[in-house]
Amino acid sequence: MDAGLKKDEKEKLSTIMTPPVAGQLRRWDDHVSGLFLIINVQDGLVIIADGNHIKTYEHKEVTNFSSISDLTHIGELRIWNGSFTSSRTFVIIDIKATKKGALLCDLLDEGKIVRISLGSVLMSSEPAT
Repeated sequence: MDAGLKKDEKEKLSTIMTPPVAGQLRRWDDHVSGLFLIINVQDGLVIIADGNHIKTYEHKEVTNFSSISDLTHIGELRIWNGSFTSSRTFVIIDIKATKKGALLCDLLDEGKIVRISLGSVLMSSEPAT
């Protein structure tokens, strides 16, 4: 079926067609709303936190129109870029959604667990190299 596709086209197709899994951070490919977190997958429906709202979509809608986010992931070691503190590293230990759909990160930062918005983490840190 995909014999005529180039390598990068095959990779893009496999990324887009990855089935949704609870806990995945994904992004809409054809929407402006950006990142969302999959909360639950059940009976052909996918419950997500998206733009401060909890929404439900059919499995195929999420599979066909979103891809896994490469911005960050649980277990990633990152470093503050100066916005919050002097530069130091932290580990993302969880990404979750509030009841209203806001996306939050739990971080292990200097031996303490800190909860901060995902947007603040993405804007104020970068992956440690």
